Amino acid sequence: KILAGKLYHSHRLILQHYSPELSALCATSDDGMTPIIITDVKPEVFRLLLYYVYGGEISSEEFVDNEKDFISAADKYGIANLKLEAEIWYVNNTEITIENMIDNLLYADAFNCALLKETVMDFILENKEKVMQQVSFQDVPGEVCKDL
Repeated sequence: KILAGKLYHSHRLILQHYSPELSALCATSDDGMTPIIITDVKPEVFRLLLYYVYGGEISSEEFVDNEKDFISAADKYGIANLKLEAEIWYVNNTEITIENMIDNLLYADAFNCALLKETVMDFILENKEKVMQQVSFQDVPGEVCKDL
């Protein structure tokens, strides 16, 4: 049992195969009936995450509305395919601008989103003169800047 705003029942064997992190959380319950409380994922996103783990497909509307939520939840619970699908949706539906490029770069670094990071770096290269004039990299951690 997993409690994420609502009660969800799941099978340990399924979770072991698709999400070792969720499986490990459920393993803390000796009887398998004690609910595991999830507080850092929206209930609807968690429901869809479990639906995906059980072989369901997430609609484009659900991805577009929750891309970052899916990325962070899938990253936390080790569901790589879902994370990559959500990242693709995010990259395809987000316009990288001077105003949001640093936020997107930091987000990509925090959640290890290689595709997003590459997209931001491509934007920087294509707009290098504007970027150098208008953007301060002073607050960006050194390990993020080394890739630039």
